[in-house]
Order: sequence, then C-alpha cells, then structure tokens
Amino acid sequence: MVFRTIMGVGVAVGLLAAATAVQAQDAAATSNAQGLNAQGWTPAQQAQYYTEDQGSRMIPLRWLQALKQRDRKTPFLADSLARYGYLPNMNSAAAGLPVGFNATNGNRNDSVVGMTCAACHTRDLRINGQTVRIDGGPAITDFFAFMVDLDDAVTYALGKGWVEFAQSVPEPRNKAQLRKQVLEWAIPFHTLMSKALTGTPWGLARLDAVSMIYNRLTGLDLGPQKANYLIPENIQPAIAPVRYPFLWNAGRQNKTQWPGFTDQTSVLAPLGRNIGEVFGVFGRFNPVKSEWHPILGVNYWNNNSVQMTGLKILEDLITTLKPPPFPGAINQTKANRGLQLYNAECLGCHTLPTGTARASWNTPIQNVGTDGTEWLVLPRTANPGVLTGASLPKELDPTSAPLANPSPSIAILQTSVMGSILQHLLPALQPTDVSLKNIDADALNTMQFFKNRGIDAQTATAAAATVNAADKPKSSGTFCDVGYSPPCYESRVLYGIWSAAPYLHNGSVATLWDLLTPAAQRPATFEIGADYDAVNVGLAKTQTGLKTVMKTTGCEDLKSGNSRCGHEFGTTLSDEDKWALVEFLKGL
Repeated sequence: MVFRTIMGVGVAVGLLAAATAVQAQDAAATSNAQGLNAQGWTPAQQAQYYTEDQGSRMIPLRWLQALKQRDRKTPFLADSLARYGYLPNMNSAAAGLPVGFNATNGNRNDSVVGMTCAACHTRDLRINGQTVRIDGGPAITDFFAFMVDLDDAVTYALGKGWVEFAQSVPEPRNKAQLRKQVLEWAIPFHTLMSKALTGTPWGLARLDAVSMIYNRLTGLDLGPQKANYLIPENIQPAIAPVRYPFLWNAGRQNKTQWPGFTDQTSVLAPLGRNIGEVFGVFGRFNPVKSEWHPILGVNYWNNNSVQMTGLKILEDLITTLKPPPFPGAINQTKANRGLQLYNAECLGCHTLPTGTARASWNTPIQNVGTDGTEWLVLPRTANPGVLTGASLPKELDPTSAPLANPSPSIAILQTSVMGSILQHLLPALQPTDVSLKNIDADALNTMQFFKNRGIDAQTATAAAATVNAADKPKSSGTFCDVGYSPPCYESRVLYGIWSAAPYLHNGSVATLWDLLTPAAQRPATFEIGADYDAVNVGLAKTQTGLKTVMKTTGCEDLKSGNSRCGHEFGTTLSDEDKWALVEFLKGL
C-alpha cells in the first residue's frame, strides 16, 4: 500500500484533558500565576485556549445537561466530567463544561457543545504534594469511557428515561419533534460507538485518533442524506491507541503525527492538520457534488462547521507555548554529566534545536522496534460515498487521482481537508500588486489554471502564490526515513519530556527510568493517573486518584497495541550514568 503525504490529518485529534482543577478555582488544586507564566501564556491566553471554538459540534448543550449517569439519578455533567479525567473550568460560559469543552452560544438554549484541542492537550500532575498544570501536555483522560457512557445515556433517554429527559429539555416544545431530533443524533453516534469501540478499552491517557478520524469522516459524513449521511461499513475497530502528544513543539517540527505522515513545511500545513482534527472531534461535514464549482466539483462547505478563525487563534497560541519547567531542584553536576551522555546516546535522533521558525526542527521517522499496530490502521480503505470521483486539481496536486470505491482512507481525508481549504481561500482572495516576476514557474502554471476559470490576473497571481507555498502531496511509500521500513514513528524533540509520561508512542512505559531498562525488564503492568514520580520521572507506582491499569505485552507481540518492546537505547549504561541522563532530561 502506498500512502500519500497529507497536509492535515490532525491526529492531534484535539480530543481530551486531565483531572483536577483550573487556575481560577482553588489555589491548592491548581497551578498558580507563576506556573502559568512559566509556559509563556497570560491567564487570558490560557482561558482562550481552553474554550476557543474550532468547529466541533458534539451534542446540544440542553440535551447534555438533561442526561443522567448510569445510576439514572445523577446529572451527566454533575462532576464536570472529572470521572473521565477532565478538568473543571470555572470560567466556562456554560456551567459544568470542563477544560477543552465549549458551547457555541454560551448558556443559551440553542448552544451546541464541542471540544477544543485543550481537551486532548492539558493535564494536571500531582508532584510532591503540589498540583502542576501542564498546558499543551498529553491529557490523562478516558475518552473511550466518556463516549461509551454518552452513548448509553442517550440510549436510556430515548427509552425508559424519555419522559424525564423530555421535560428537562426546554426546546422544542413539541416533544415529538424533539424525539425525532434526538434519534437523528443518536443513530449515527451509536453506529460509530458500537462498531469502533469493540475491543479492549484504551484507558486513561490514550486514544486511537487515526481510526476515529477515519471512522468519523468516512462512516458518518459522506453517505447519502436519505441515510442520514451514514456509510456504516466504513467504520472499523479502533485497535491502536496512542499517547496524546504534547503541543509546545508542534508548530516547529517539520513532520508530525506519530507515524510522521503530516509534512509541516508548507504555510497551510497547520491549518490542514487542525481541520483534520476537527473532523475527528464531531465537526459537521457533509459535502455535496456541485456543478457550479468549476475548480473543485464539490461544495466542501455545504455543511461544514470548521471555524477557520478559531483554528488560527489556537495555532497562534501554540506557537507561543513553552515547555513546562521541572517543578523541583536539578542536580547540575549530574545534569552536566547527563548532557555528555545525551550527546553520545540520544542526540542523533532527538536533536536540541533552538530556532523559533515554524517547521524548522527535524523529526526523524524511524523504526526502533516498537509496537506496530498503528501501521495496521494507516492503510485502511473506505467507500468515499459522495466524494467518489472527487480529486484535487492537477495543477495543484499532480498526484491527485479521482477517488474510487474503495480508496485509501487517508486519501479521502486529504481530499476533504484540502478541498475545504481551497474553497475557503479562493473566494476570499483579493487583487494585489504581487508582481509576476516574483512568481516561479510552477506558480505561473497554477496562476494560468485560475485565470482559465475566470479569475482576474491579479487575484490569480495571489492565488498562485498562496497555493504554491504549500507542499504538493507526494507519494512517499512508507513515510519512513531512507533505510527504514515500517513501523516507523517520529523521534520527537524532547523539550518538556519529563511531563509527558507514559512513554513511547503507545504509552506502554511508565517512567524515563523504565525506558532506560531492557524491554524485558520494564513493568508488564502499571497504573496510569496524575500522581507523579519525580525521582524516576514519570508515573508514580501507586495512583491515589482516578486511575486505570495498563497491561502491556513484550517483544513476542508487536501488534497488540500495548507492546513495551523497542527503543532500547541507553539500556547498557551503568546505573550512575542512567541517573545522570535522567537528571539532564528533567531540565529539558
């Protein structure tokens, strides 16, 4: 299977958050103002990150407020979803919504609840009696359990709980109409949950973002309207949970997503990455064939909830986010020795760049013997539904071919993302004084493409400059660096790595100390939660709050999704040298 580089799959899947409290709440349970400034954000910037609308449209607010937990008595939002690890947000415009959730119109009857990237990328850690907020850090949340329970709550509301639910929802007053609306929402959601979440629960701090983005887009968005847009056969089991990545490096890396399939060297790449993420977290997207659109042949904005302004705001915030400083003393003598060891053992893959330019940090994509399950998901195919026959213009993407049935799911996603971007950009382009001499040959060809479709010369020139600034998708075979074959994953820049446990792409190793031991000696099981071990640098052995148990496999099973095998670098060092290396990593 030949994969195609995609500008924006967005497995940032901006999906979740961690468990405890928010700045404006109880000072004993949250980071203080000094902690906020340590990552470069003001309180206002942090608050905006937590709630900025990116286009996710999960469920009407009034419905969510009327639903009950499994005891059928307690409101679903009673604990602000803390039972799944989400963080209470006392500044939320709608009461009960945690960090990373927003309501489109505040507390009004017509508000719809959605998720922001803060839901996946915010965590609290309990370290030596102190709770430390990590903005942009990998969430310690159980999205699997949240989705299963939400599906259960709506199913109950439509059954035995209907009378109470209907009385609790103020609009519409016609309860038959309300029931029709709830059923229209519940059928696709239940279809997705029942077909995708069939295996072992992911637990805290992990989700199978690639599968769920594929499933959401191809299973719920592209079918015929008379079938409620469903193509159920496109939904496949979500078998490859991975650990949420941290965000403070995101804009500077030249590639992102664990398998490295998103090239970020184009100016439009961040937008594409984040549109893919919105599609995965319940954004509305129902494109239709459109003869009036001579460039694309599809109206990608027929029913598209993506908020371009919000995505830009969030991406701009991420570019100013700094890695969190270790909340304790660093033994500088040990750390200096650790730097020498790092240069010898780690620097070849995990460089320490200092530049601030976007996409300037090299991220090698290599196979180091770790779990390969995510690579079983990447080549999945699906029926493109309404997008069958759709393609990107050849002048913009020479490799683009019309989508057939079946097509690679990643190609369907790419077409959806790029089609949305192009249709958004083209009508907005205004005449400029861009000189023809500043446009290269490829851009001139693209400019002619626009001019042939009735776009004036100046606007076509501006359009050519914009589009050609983006990398054209190209066939890469495997995405791996030369000399490597799958499964390959990114070798991230390790700033702030102390705060990102559990480790490896699938979260199968509890601490940095464990990662420096041979795979056979790493813990086969461990608890995942917010309690932190500042000595071994990672998850504490005993979790006192919300927790799940991670059960790993060894090197005998590299397709379990949970293998702790691989990345055996530094494992032969002496204990003294290992401790020195860990001390250095604390301070990155």
